[in-house]
Amino acid sequence: MNEAEIEKKHLIHSLVIPSIFSILMILIHGYVSFYNIDVAKWGVYPRENFGFMGVFTAPFVHSGWEHLFSNLPPFFIASVMIIYFYPKIAYQSILIIYVLTGILVWIIARQVYHIGASGVVYGLIAFIAWSGIFRRNRRSLALATIIIVLYGG
Repeated sequence: MNEAEIEKKHLIHSLVIPSIFSILMILIHGYVSFYNIDVAKWGVYPRENFGFMGVFTAPFVHSGWEHLFSNLPPFFIASVMIIYFYPKIAYQSILIIYVLTGILVWIIARQVYHIGASGVVYGLIAFIAWSGIFRRNRRSLALATIIIVLYGG
């Protein structure tokens, strides 16, 4: 296998998991919208035992299509970047970010239901930015800045 084929295979591998999670979010929201299901109970409700389940479910539920599609592009791009550029630590890092952001919301957020993948997105972007700073990698910093500008708008 030549270098171009290896690179192509690596890129395709980097797209798989983010694609699966993105499609899953879309399917869940489609189901929720079609059946008019209240998703609040799937969110994180801080400092209450019943709200802890949301640590794992909240990133998959959104308040509307606009909310979902404001989270999907940066989630997808940042996830692909982490898997592509940091393959040795990507999956562990993404899992830690996913769980840690939910736990932090559960510990410190105000007493309302919190849904969506924004915390995960900010965690992924922070990982890319800090990795760029610690590794002195300008490409990571530039990519994180681009995502922040696009997502922040």
